[in-house]
Amino acid sequence: MEQQNIAIVITALISGAFTYLAAKSQNKVTLEAENVKNATSLYEEYKELNQQLKDKVDKLEKKIEELESKYASEIEFYKGQIVKLETKNESLEKENEVLRIENAKLKG
Repeated sequence: MEQQNIAIVITALISGAFTYLAAKSQNKVTLEAENVKNATSLYEEYKELNQQLKDKVDKLEKKIEELESKYASEIEFYKGQIVKLETKNESLEKENEVLRIENAKLKG
């Protein structure tokens, strides 16, 4: 009877050990599968966010180019106006000098 009890205990221990190892192996595989699933999910999320940021950057670059173009033409316009006004100012200064000399001659 004692041998029978020992055989039952040994069988139970071996069976338990195999069950433990199988469960441990399955848990490892399940954990690895879950990690792969999570990594894939995070990668897809990253790709989506990255694409959104690229789209925003493209829009901003286009807007910057439009603004630079708009203001470049305005700057050129105002530079032209400055040149015209400086020329007119020089002409008026010369005319003023001539009139001052003429005025001085008439007074004196």
